[in-house]
Amino acid sequence: ENKEKKGGSGLVEKGSKTPKKIFKQIVKVNLMLRGVTASQTYTRNPTLRDKDNATAKMKQINVPTSYDSRKFRELISNQCPSYELVVSFLRGEMRLFILALEKVADEIGDSVCINAENTGIGSVLANKGGIIATITLRKTRLSFMTAHLEAHEGVTHYTNRNKNIAAILSGAKPDPNYSMHDASILSHHMFVCGDLNYRIRFEGNNDENGNDSDVSNGDDKKKRNSLIKKNMLRKQLSKQISKQSSLETSDSDGKEAPYGQRLNSRMKPNVGLSISALKTSFTAKGSRVKEEELIQPDNGSFFNQAKKLVDEENWDELNRGDELAMALRKKECLVDFKTLPCNWPPTFKVARKEGYEYNEKRTPSYTDRILWHSADGMESNVMPFLYEPTPDFITSDHKPIRGAFAVKMNDRPPSKKKKREKSTKPPQLSGTERQIHLLVTDLKCTNLPIMDSELMGGLSDPYVLFVSSPKKLLWQKAWPSTKIISRNLNPIWEEDIHLAVDSDCTNNEGRSPSLAGAMLYLTVMDYDMSSGDDVIGTVVLNLSNLCSELDFTNTKESSFNSKSHRSATAETSDKSLTHEISRKMVHRRSSTGEVSTIELPVSNPRDTLRRRRSAEIASKVESKHKVCIQETIVSKPIMRNGLEFGRLECTILAGYLTPKETKSFLRITKKLGKTKNQSAATTFKNRLTSYLPF
Repeated sequence: ENKEKKGGSGLVEKGSKTPKKIFKQIVKVNLMLRGVTASQTYTRNPTLRDKDNATAKMKQINVPTSYDSRKFRELISNQCPSYELVVSFLRGEMRLFILALEKVADEIGDSVCINAENTGIGSVLANKGGIIATITLRKTRLSFMTAHLEAHEGVTHYTNRNKNIAAILSGAKPDPNYSMHDASILSHHMFVCGDLNYRIRFEGNNDENGNDSDVSNGDDKKKRNSLIKKNMLRKQLSKQISKQSSLETSDSDGKEAPYGQRLNSRMKPNVGLSISALKTSFTAKGSRVKEEELIQPDNGSFFNQAKKLVDEENWDELNRGDELAMALRKKECLVDFKTLPCNWPPTFKVARKEGYEYNEKRTPSYTDRILWHSADGMESNVMPFLYEPTPDFITSDHKPIRGAFAVKMNDRPPSKKKKREKSTKPPQLSGTERQIHLLVTDLKCTNLPIMDSELMGGLSDPYVLFVSSPKKLLWQKAWPSTKIISRNLNPIWEEDIHLAVDSDCTNNEGRSPSLAGAMLYLTVMDYDMSSGDDVIGTVVLNLSNLCSELDFTNTKESSFNSKSHRSATAETSDKSLTHEISRKMVHRRSSTGEVSTIELPVSNPRDTLRRRRSAEIASKVESKHKVCIQETIVSKPIMRNGLEFGRLECTILAGYLTPKETKSFLRITKKLGKTKNQSAATTFKNRLTSYLPF
């Protein structure tokens, strides 16, 4: 056809695709389709890691894969001989590589879990999506997520990017043993990086809270009147355009011409035109209005504004217009994740050469980012010390960024001493050995989302699962749970949940129990009779923080059975000793971190004489012999896929008790829980202080 159009000259029409371009597109489509059906994963083989055998190491690198991946691994082998590739995952156009020092790679071992999720066209193609890999090192779970989110400018694409992140977290759950929880819940520390495609936009002059300052500032009448006037002109112009296009572009048959169809299809309700441009368009009556004067293209809408700020090196103003910063402030994605400000020129969209030369068809933006999140009580364990772009990178229209973080592990490196052989006999808890016990009281949720359809009532049927990591801490054929409260979005459970932590999992070779890296997940579920139960969200708690004030020095025999204690309590009967628990009550609030302590001798509440004797005994016994009970007030948002879904509040009592002390403690708390005329919001501490006379 091209030959006929050009008179048989055989010349190719300008703009047509050459065989080289066609081949590149075929390769690109092949990568996307390959990511739909399968992924290439690098499997680590420890037997090939022989320092004296160079050929074995090269065999480990040169596994069958794509050409560029092989070249990348050869580069690592030559330039980083002391590092080993522990994660290499390819999904379509997305890749994730994780390297570790050889001695560290031995500690990681086979604890690597990898999964991916596609968010391309129809959530099938792998040109967009994310990969998540989780490794465990020294009782610390580290997750790394790389993502390529939806491109282009505009509010619709911004919303879809937020949805992409939630879809990746929901679909790429790395650990099959915890299918209810995404990586942001399970990880002690999680890092997110990649081409997130969040752009810069200056519409509405967002304030610090991400709100439109023109609307929120009621005192500024000029800005408010200007905004109202602009909206009125937009509406009038829209009516005029539709009327004018229908009259001027119709043919004799009354059919609308292509121009009118094109104009109506491209018109948008929120076009960003100035008042002067709107007035100019209105004066063009009787003549066709040009499309360029009416429609502002999505991509490159704010190029001039952004380029001016780049020339002025006004990084603060550019960061205020950053969509990712807005989303984090408004909690529309990756809630509680942190990122550092970008105090450098935008890294997109640039020419493929050194420095920053921007393409006018795109607004300069900070599309390439690094974020991180730490679990409860571990926020201070991550310290960033490097965050910068690479302006000399010339093989892409992005300038990659790099970051460096110092991360404190939950446990020390393993010692070189030979480990003692563990006994094959199952451990048995004697009458004097202590065990960690948790008591969850005053449990309630507020503002839960609607999980059931309108046919089923349009509400939720919530209950709470108590999940632990490691799994053996609380798992006994099933996870402990509360009762189901039907059709309620603000449930209140009037029951106390007792959780006994497995002493074998916290065994620390004869020393104090170790809770390093141990987590407690309060997972709110929605009960469904006809199908599987749905996850509403999870509250993550650090078990080490819940037991931080407990006295673990007294590991076996109770102090009340010691000789010195028996001589001091010769006048009291053995029966009364079961109620003589002198305890240290610690009141901790998660939001403020304030801690207040009070000394409360716990005794038989029905016997005033015994209470007085208990107080005298408690004053004679040394503090290290006291049995500590720690109270933690929990009030946290319910999280799922990086978003909030209501709030959970409860009180958790933690104790390191013997079986006898546990029975006494549960009996007393049960009586206190039945105290009448107490509001549901009253904490256990207030009930206890009001119940006891001292």
